[in-house]
Amino acid sequence: MFLYLLLPSLCLGQRFLQADETCYGVILDCGSSSTKTTIYSWPCRTSKIYPLTDITQESQQLKTSPGVSTKYPDEIQAYLTPIFEFINSKVPTTQKEYTPIFMGATAGMRLLDINKSNALIDEIRKQLSMSGYLFQNNNWARIISGQDEATYLWLGVKYLLGNTDGSLITIDLGGASTQIAFKVDYMQYESDIVTLKMPDEEINLYAISYLGYGNDQARDAVLAKSIIGTQVISPCYHQGYSSQWTYQKVQYSLSGSGNVEQCQALIQSFLNSQCRTVKDELCGINTIDQPQLPSSYSIYAISGVATIANFLQLSTFKLPQLLKQAQEFCKMSWSQVQGNTTYSSNPYVATNFFLSLYVHQLLSIGYNIPDTMDINAPLVINSQTPSWAMAAVQYQLAQVDCDLDSSVCQELILNLMIFFCLMVFY
Repeated sequence: MFLYLLLPSLCLGQRFLQADETCYGVILDCGSSSTKTTIYSWPCRTSKIYPLTDITQESQQLKTSPGVSTKYPDEIQAYLTPIFEFINSKVPTTQKEYTPIFMGATAGMRLLDINKSNALIDEIRKQLSMSGYLFQNNNWARIISGQDEATYLWLGVKYLLGNTDGSLITIDLGGASTQIAFKVDYMQYESDIVTLKMPDEEINLYAISYLGYGNDQARDAVLAKSIIGTQVISPCYHQGYSSQWTYQKVQYSLSGSGNVEQCQALIQSFLNSQCRTVKDELCGINTIDQPQLPSSYSIYAISGVATIANFLQLSTFKLPQLLKQAQEFCKMSWSQVQGNTTYSSNPYVATNFFLSLYVHQLLSIGYNIPDTMDINAPLVINSQTPSWAMAAVQYQLAQVDCDLDSSVCQELILNLMIFFCLMVFY
């Protein structure tokens, strides 16, 4: 009788140990210009291990504009409603209570007054805790630091590439900030070094974020240099372009003069870097010393860099190639751009004049990338959109027991309990 009851229990336990049921995790990446909601999936965990995303399956993603930092606390429930509808349509009802939901706010929230940002975060936590999804504690919804953002991105890209030795440089360009991260062999820049304890090694990662140097913030700062009264005649917009521009609650009449050299000079002044103008291998953005980039490393630049590279029909490029393509686009008049169906269908085409030149200046003068190095700018890697969010989900879940987020783990625990009870009883 004991063996008769024991064998089914062991078989059940073995089934769950080898189970391939799919579990899910949700993260809201609250950036300055939008919220990207991503639903990741992985084979359900049966123990407290690093939950590895199934990179053979494209993640489900929703982009909601504008960014949550533009809202007030009493608007958060309405803002999140379509996001929850999207999640509900993708996550099976039976998995809902086991599906962890996280929120990470980045540079847009870092720029807010502390009282407003705290009020927004509190309301988001309230809504997530009431959603029916797994929301364990307040740390699962927070403003992450720029250094965390840089570190998580590096880890995520490393995982997607299967880059085992970490010979990798990652660069991110968002709306309000930009980040760079790469492995170093020394601790000279202690405040910018993150020590990662990996399963088989310890990695010293140089990871830094520049708040205010993202695409949207940089464009506003550069435009402000051309304000005359209530008018702005900007060299960073196509000749013939005209619109309205609101800056610090004042509306200006904006027109473009389409001058590449003048726009580059304004961007260089904004970046405040001596790279390429003086012989200093440690130069960086706003005169902050940056370690020299290892020439043997692979560079992966995402978000704004990948967006403009894709727009200019580039995927892997050297900086002279990027500049050539950018100059050809910027030399077009606004009427020529509008007459080009490839360009005119892009909803951000008006600001791509600035973005194309800013990305070149940021990578060359800001991050001091040599003209000889290849820059990879993929929109996806192994069917996944590269971002800091993937590694953040994996890291956070690795801190908790699997019975929280895995029905398989719960069933396994139950069957083991039955097994031990039978042993005691018989």
